[in-house]
Amino acid sequence: MPLRTNRPFRSLQPGSVDGVTLPLLTVLTGANGSGKSNLLEALNDNAVIFDEYGHLQTGVQVRLFRLGELIANADAPTSVAQFLEPWAQLYNTVQSWLSNKANFPSRDQFLSWLYSNLDSSRLLTRAALIRMEQQAGKQLDEFSLDDFKNFGPMVSGIKDPFTTSISEVFLSYAHRRHLNDVAQYVLHTKGRGTALSDEEFESRFGAPPWSVLDDVLTLLGLNYRFVPPPEGSDTANYEAALIGPEGVAVRPAELSSGERTILAIAISLFSGTRMSEAIELPRLLLLDEADASLHPSMVQSLIQVIEDVFVRQYGVHVILSTHSPTTVALAPEGAVHIMSRYGSRLRAASSDEAVSALTVGISSLSVRMENRRQVFVESEYDQAVFQEIFSIHKNDLSPEKSLEFIAAGRRDVGGGCDAVNRLVTDLRGTGASTVFGVVDRDNRSAAPPHVHFIDDRHSIENLVFDPLLLGTFLLREQMVSAADLGLPPQVRHFELGPKHAQPLADAISQRLQLPGPTVSCAYRGGFHVDVSQVILEERGHDLENRVVDEFPSLRRYQSNLKRELVRRAMGDVPDYTPQSVLHLLATLVAD
Repeated sequence: MPLRTNRPFRSLQPGSVDGVTLPLLTVLTGANGSGKSNLLEALNDNAVIFDEYGHLQTGVQVRLFRLGELIANADAPTSVAQFLEPWAQLYNTVQSWLSNKANFPSRDQFLSWLYSNLDSSRLLTRAALIRMEQQAGKQLDEFSLDDFKNFGPMVSGIKDPFTTSISEVFLSYAHRRHLNDVAQYVLHTKGRGTALSDEEFESRFGAPPWSVLDDVLTLLGLNYRFVPPPEGSDTANYEAALIGPEGVAVRPAELSSGERTILAIAISLFSGTRMSEAIELPRLLLLDEADASLHPSMVQSLIQVIEDVFVRQYGVHVILSTHSPTTVALAPEGAVHIMSRYGSRLRAASSDEAVSALTVGISSLSVRMENRRQVFVESEYDQAVFQEIFSIHKNDLSPEKSLEFIAAGRRDVGGGCDAVNRLVTDLRGTGASTVFGVVDRDNRSAAPPHVHFIDDRHSIENLVFDPLLLGTFLLREQMVSAADLGLPPQVRHFELGPKHAQPLADAISQRLQLPGPTVSCAYRGGFHVDVSQVILEERGHDLENRVVDEFPSLRRYQSNLKRELVRRAMGDVPDYTPQSVLHLLATLVAD
């Protein structure tokens, strides 16, 4: 998609970047003073344009976030009542426009005019109007105020996904659910009115937004949860807050700059996916060093969200400028472009070339490659699990050495043990002595050179759903009580130790209906537990289905279940880690 210069802009003159084609995701780098920020500001000002887009409305169709600007805004304390009035205003607006109905020869022509006015006034999108009429079973000129409240989008107006008020979203949802709960009570006790069942309500309005955002934060690696709003009061004040790992409430403004950036990404991701009918995404999104305050692990989350959601799902053109070698190294193939002050101002470059350019002259920056191991695994899910386990136990294994787990392919495309074996064999053949592989044991008793497996578990699921880890996770997430797991009623998950291990394993086996032989398994805490042989040897997917069927609340984690179980259970009670996986990691570090 080629650029064209409309007019000179600071260091950019006609011809400076003309004809250069930028992919939908562009990572723009270069030395200080090379003109990266100038280019982004020129695009924001339409001094430089993409011919395909033409002139873009600044602040709407093109959005520029400068260094430190892409952060979550703190909402002031708010009450539900503040979000009821906009619907009354919308109802009154439509009612005032109804007086024009007699001026149109037909109702269809009037409705067309009405829809156009609502859209141009940025009151409702066309997508929202269509859905509202379908659910209400009537057209907009017949809507009452209650219809607008009951069938309208979760928030009123056309919103910007980057400045969405979380308080407004939370309170609007909580209020609607409260009204439906009241309607259910009246229907069941008095036989009057209509109400949605809980399942119908969630089908129409989705799961509670605070729960969805909790999952998004987890996906992005931020260990916080939102405090839900109070229900049943139109006057009680609510201020969006988060609960941190220590159980203390934290206001968004009190987070670090990196955490606020990740929170802003989470909110924009939620807005774009769950509020699409009330959201207007920009055509061009310009991020000037939005990664500057991010830890390298968070940079990967930033790029993943940009590429998977904004670019692929919604077709937003994103240009991210950066000075970070980490960001450049993690950029998708073909995304990196280098900006220069002289000569060819803008050109495509490989990640290696760009990283070298960013680190030139820094002689003290060195990485001992012999201390880094690249470990190929069967899928992206295995990669997430093993990386999490290694992060938890790294200091005990070897603080100066690192393992980087890499998916040999996706579970549904090109992955599996054959891909791992092939990659390790081929790369070792080229002299890459730090490359290893980890595969599921399945039914094998041996593997190719430099490829390993956990010898007492059939697959990765048999490790993750170890009864001690599973029981810890269920207790931590309050999906079961301590008594349900054969433990003293007052015990909390972080107090679990060796004396609780066997009762916990037995309780999980009973819940999963796993009679039969057991196998003695060693754990990091120096104790052994008799574990059902089924948990160790059943096919991984079958075991996961068995566990989720028995504990359906686990479905909320979807594809993140295994990673989250490891992160939360093993992370909080590391002594419950099976010794066999620690032996595997120690072997990889030592080889």
